[in-house]
Amino acid sequence: MDLRGFVDRIGSLVRASYANHSVAWPATLVLAVGCSGGASGNTRSPLPTPEADVTVTIALLHMAPELGRRDHNVAKIEQLVEESLSKGAKIVVAPELATTGYSITAQEVSGSLGSVSPFPELDRIRDLAASYAAYVYVGVAERTPSTPAFNSVVIFGPGGLLGVERKRGTAPWHARGDLPFKVVPTPYGELAAVICSDTYLPDWVRIATLQGADVVVAPANWWGAYEQEAIWATRARENGVWMAVANRWGKEIDRRGPEPYVYDMNDAPSVVIDPQGRIRLRHRAMDMPAPADEILYATLSIPRARIGTKSNPTDTVANRRPQAYPDLAGPCFAPSAPASCETGLPPAGKVGVRVLSYVPRADPAANLDVVAARWGDAPAELVVLPALGISGGAAQTPLPDWSHPPWSSWREFVERKGVQLLVTTILERPSGTGARESLLVLEKGRPPRTIPAIHAAAADPGSGRRPELVDLPGARVGLLTGHDAVFPEIGVALAKAGADIVAISSSLASAGGVWDKEALLSAWKTETNAGFHLAASDAAGFGLLVESGGTYRISTTELSARDPVKVLALDTPPVRGRKLNVYYPFDLGVLLGQRAPPGRGQGP
Repeated sequence: MDLRGFVDRIGSLVRASYANHSVAWPATLVLAVGCSGGASGNTRSPLPTPEADVTVTIALLHMAPELGRRDHNVAKIEQLVEESLSKGAKIVVAPELATTGYSITAQEVSGSLGSVSPFPELDRIRDLAASYAAYVYVGVAERTPSTPAFNSVVIFGPGGLLGVERKRGTAPWHARGDLPFKVVPTPYGELAAVICSDTYLPDWVRIATLQGADVVVAPANWWGAYEQEAIWATRARENGVWMAVANRWGKEIDRRGPEPYVYDMNDAPSVVIDPQGRIRLRHRAMDMPAPADEILYATLSIPRARIGTKSNPTDTVANRRPQAYPDLAGPCFAPSAPASCETGLPPAGKVGVRVLSYVPRADPAANLDVVAARWGDAPAELVVLPALGISGGAAQTPLPDWSHPPWSSWREFVERKGVQLLVTTILERPSGTGARESLLVLEKGRPPRTIPAIHAAAADPGSGRRPELVDLPGARVGLLTGHDAVFPEIGVALAKAGADIVAISSSLASAGGVWDKEALLSAWKTETNAGFHLAASDAAGFGLLVESGGTYRISTTELSARDPVKVLALDTPPVRGRKLNVYYPFDLGVLLGQRAPPGRGQGP
């Protein structure tokens, strides 16, 4: 590492410590298409330097498998793997179902297309991995004696066959993966694999991270404009890991339905994303003048202290509070969830939601003037302000007396406007403690109240309590601070607890660190994959209002200084049709920090 790299490293660590956000791991990346990626060299420095990071070259095989031609595809993979390894790659990733193509059937997997452990048709690839002391991931359609088909990835390493990873999401032709996630220790850091859309919700990448992964590879067949890169970038940032996605290209005719359908996969992106969520490599066949199989090389940098350990100082990993996530263990909103999951929820209906974006001032009266001027005429039962949206950044000791101005003016304004629930945050200093940012909730007919944050931030150790839920006529609302919202377990836990709308009052983008405006907007959008509406506002002067259809976003509206207020009537019945991941006991053992027996198991 040279002097500039050392200075950048120290600066990033200081910024991360100050902001209590994810540590900004230094990352060197050398990119090439069709040629070898170079490794970073070390130079002497007159200053004391931390132990050098470890670098490794990864190769993504952006190839076009031919449907149903397993032997042909295997021969192509062999050729690409050998070229990758001969040019210095130590990790090689082929796409999902690289040996078979995408549009296959269970009957075909039971016949000639199925691969059976120890996968003799891949012996040449196994031998190449051993010869080059490398790690190779190949997507296959796996057949076992007990289950007709799995969508799997075979893992080879210096010692030969290391195991398989099986896709947890299902399709008509394959079963749900039934093995714990396997983290492979290597001299270059711990490697884990998830398959394609298993990255859509946060669970599986999170589990791999908690088991020590430094690099998560994702063989994929994911085409179309589905904001895949934003999802993968959020997964990398919230876990502090590298994400490397090997997608495919080409066209394929699916003849499984009543009419043939052509899949055009030329827009499918392969990417490499660093632990801060920055896309360092992006490749799509449609962007090339003459699409062809490509080997994409990137050099990843892993802090030496993380190798061989589960150490991960990223804020949203190190400061987890598993006792706040017990709702993850509930059965609700799984594909086979019972109707009783809606028992206790308020009757579904429409709720008017108003989100306001502005940069709060120190004077509560001035902030009220801003809100009143931007309010508009549309009614809304739920109102979301940015963090510190009433009080500004001054710590309140003691807490405000809401019976006297300027605080009483806020209460009178909210009641006059017919608001059922208003959410912001306040900087409070309870007796004998330091200042902490807590949720501030104004509810119709109740005194204003504060709710401590869940996770540690700065000097605040966090409460570890379950996220707050408030029932309104027509909707259950989950309330979060901006910092709590970027812990990925929280969104899924709220969804499983029946939250129809998640309201986020944030100051995260105004504090520096990895969660800047674009990162937060991306994370908020990705969070709604769990199937709820979202209303969020950050004290840096922007916000987001998302209407969800339960499994997809109906509308996404950003707020800014030019467009600072949005009102939307959100309908809650669609989001109650959400479908979430089903966990095995070993999954919950990792997510909730509990001991769980290894091996197979059934979900709740």
